[in-house]
Amino acid sequence: MNPTEHPLHSKTEMKLQWIAIACMAIGLVTSIYFHANILKAERIENELSSYLHLNDKYHSLLFKLICDDSEVFKKTDDLSLQKNKYLMYELFELFSTIDSLEGYFKELDKDVWPSWKRRMEFLLSKPAVQYAWQSHRNYAERIYEPHFVEHIESIIAAHEPHRTIAESDKK
Repeated sequence: MNPTEHPLHSKTEMKLQWIAIACMAIGLVTSIYFHANILKAERIENELSSYLHLNDKYHSLLFKLICDDSEVFKKTDDLSLQKNKYLMYELFELFSTIDSLEGYFKELDKDVWPSWKRRMEFLLSKPAVQYAWQSHRNYAERIYEPHFVEHIESIIAAHEPHRTIAESDKK
């Protein structure tokens, strides 16, 4: 300590330094907090944009199928399949894409996947879509991930007893 320096002056200087350090730390924590919230908001916005784009694609395919042939989901013949197969195969491609994105939607996961699973179950419960899948099944394992093929097969298998009962009632 310098003989001309007063001990009170040194203590005041130290207090001011600690106050400055505390203010910088508070500023840093606040900055990190707001930056994290901005990043989260941007991620939600990107996920929503992707989700809305996939929804638009789904609806345009579905409505095209229905507009082209209002009875499309009831028919299970080769003529109907030939007429609609590319749209149905495009739906399978869309479902595969959505399946591959699972886990990407970090912020919307609890909202997005139940909605898409209901849509997949709805379409795959239709005999015509099952028929299209069976005709597509020959090469599905070569173009889709194995877990996706298994997932589709499990949905279809869950709906087969209902179809069998309905078919046996007609006999």
